[in-house]
Amino acid sequence: MKFFTPELYLQFNSTDDQAADRADAAWEAALAAYRQHLADIQPRLPSSVRRLTEMSLHDAELLSLQEITEPSGFPFPTDFFPGPFWLSVAVLSLRQDNQVTTLIYALADHIRHHPALTRWRFSKQRRHWLYDELDLAPQFQPYRAVFLQRILFSDGTALEIPFSSVLMHQYELPVARAANGARRPA
Repeated sequence: MKFFTPELYLQFNSTDDQAADRADAAWEAALAAYRQHLADIQPRLPSSVRRLTEMSLHDAELLSLQEITEPSGFPFPTDFFPGPFWLSVAVLSLRQDNQVTTLIYALADHIRHHPALTRWRFSKQRRHWLYDELDLAPQFQPYRAVFLQRILFSDGTALEIPFSSVLMHQYELPVARAANGARRPA
């Protein structure tokens, strides 16, 4: 994470009021810097990636994460195509209230998993999406547009997803009625 780091998140949730106040100011500065960063790269983002930056997935529960890789089967010459010789997708499924969001990334490289800080003191039972950042992946330029999404989860782990395109699918879960007539997710 470049802007919303795990260290800053820990400071922001400090029991020391002065440390929390300093972290609050640092968080606001990080938020302003990230908004400026997004404004700077916005013209270079295709519509699906732009839509990803507009989604609010904060507190969505991670239901599943899969990375599926297959050999490409295409004989690309290395001097022409400096990319991987495999095809890979990542599928993230998230639940937020009564809605399931599935993100399908066409990967440009493998997902990088970062462990939680050893001093991470928040629950590691269920993973919820805390914050994410989007960036350009300059190591692939000028051959192809590759983006990097960094996601910080509630268990302190972080993902870096290098991708060339993304598809999003959302649907509402059916609502069932409890015996007392109250509505609840099915």
